[in-house]
Amino acid sequence: MTLGDKELNSKSTKNRIISYIIKNGSASRKEIAKHLGVTTATLTIATSGLIDAGIVEELGTVEEGKVGRKQVMLDVKEDLWFAVGVDITSTALCITILNIKSDILEEMTWKYKLLTETILEEAMDYLGKIMQKYKQKRILGIGLLMQGYVENDQCYTLPIHDIKEKINNRFTVPVFMMNNVKGLAVAEYYFGNATQNFLLVKYGPGVGGVIVVNGEIVEGFHNRAGEIGHIRWNSKSDKVCGICGKKGCLETLVHFNTILGRLGQDVENIDCDLCAILEHSEKDQFKILNESLSTLAEATSVFVDILDPDQIFLAGDIFKEESLFQHFLNEVNDKSGIESSRIKRVENYRMKRRKASGVIVLNEYFGKGDMPI
Repeated sequence: MTLGDKELNSKSTKNRIISYIIKNGSASRKEIAKHLGVTTATLTIATSGLIDAGIVEELGTVEEGKVGRKQVMLDVKEDLWFAVGVDITSTALCITILNIKSDILEEMTWKYKLLTETILEEAMDYLGKIMQKYKQKRILGIGLLMQGYVENDQCYTLPIHDIKEKINNRFTVPVFMMNNVKGLAVAEYYFGNATQNFLLVKYGPGVGGVIVVNGEIVEGFHNRAGEIGHIRWNSKSDKVCGICGKKGCLETLVHFNTILGRLGQDVENIDCDLCAILEHSEKDQFKILNESLSTLAEATSVFVDILDPDQIFLAGDIFKEESLFQHFLNEVNDKSGIESSRIKRVENYRMKRRKASGVIVLNEYFGKGDMPI
């Protein structure tokens, strides 16, 4: 028996079979065996056990290769397990439920100017109904994404700090909590778009960053490693950041609110979103916005010089605007020398943002291999 065959009989390798199908879709035994580096005959023995357990099912056949040999396709039953996601920002709370193929089955959003205990309690009641509907024993866990600093299971930049504790007190499933930008990085890696070493930069309305090395997020002592938005960038600035408490951090200089303020807008009475930024930036031919992108690019270049990542992923609707994306690309390339081919946009950004809180649960089981079988 080869080493590969021995590994295939282990639980961890069976998990790899499930993980491969979940991430790549239905596949033949031949394709899966090639990916895992084992014989088709050996794989057939392993998948038979998964089929008998009701985890994997056989679909129709497809012709493969010039000789037209038919291959039976295998798939994972999508309603075996579910993941619940809770994403909380300063303006909205969103709950989603995903099946194991990352499809959104249900979604509910609460919008507010300030998160209150009443809103949170209403959301918790909705969570309770979700647990009943999908049977709590089939829910793998709850992914909790929070905007701002997350440390010691608390988020200190939201009005209510102990949300994870409140969820744990009410439900028995595991709760996985992290900063929302880190959750986006997990999703990008989980869906197979990123290498093991990359830097993710999110822009809009503030700035976030995540460092991933060898497939793991670099956390730091206070879980703040990679926070590009909160490095002190202008030592002469007196503007204090409401998140990190520093004067002149990058976020205070390039936040959408700052740009709109420089454009003469009353930021207290307008939505500080991309539409407002693009509309009002036309007044100065995008001069201030491009200046802000240049500043962000310069800060990103510092991270590139220190980390030398394989890739940089840019997250945010602002990077969909081709002229702005190209401006940022050129600035980073000019300042760091990194090849443009290594700088990529997060594709389907909005959809990944919606899914990210649930995906961090799926990643615990199907990305890391600790599956519930």
